[in-house]
Amino acid sequence: MRFALIATLALAATACSNQRQDQYEGQLREALNKADVSLGEAIVIAENNPEIAYGARLEVVGDSVFTVRAAANHAATRYSISLSGELLAADSVGQGGTPCGSLSLQDLAAIAEAEVSGQATSIEPDDDGGCAFEVQVLTSQDLMEVKVSGSGDVLEVETSDEDGSGEDG
Repeated sequence: MRFALIATLALAATACSNQRQDQYEGQLREALNKADVSLGEAIVIAENNPEIAYGARLEVVGDSVFTVRAAANHAATRYSISLSGELLAADSVGQGGTPCGSLSLQDLAAIAEAEVSGQATSIEPDDDGGCAFEVQVLTSQDLMEVKVSGSGDVLEVETSDEDGSGEDG
């Protein structure tokens, strides 16, 4: 009886997680269909300021916007860019990360997009450390995670467990 209850709870948690992930993928698709600019183009808009981007993401809560975090001289700024490419806000967010590798985030996103034939929705420093980035790419079938080194080598490709909650699924 105890095993059956545990198994039932595990199944329910998995179903809920899958439902959240499917809903998140749908929100990403809807936002990308409305967007006049890509994540890579949003990075370029932010980098028109004297800063280098070290993270970017398509936010789908409320009015969808691209957010790009960039830094110069140890100070970080969070840029909000509309789906039409308009710079909406630039907010100081304290100290920033530093980019690693020889390629821009835009280049790394393009490498990941080409690897799985999709559109990048997020690029963040790899949480495993080292000079690598996790790029979330929405394909026609799934949200994929492509790990790309700072020099452009594809290190790993897997189905993403991102569900938009800010935590890994």
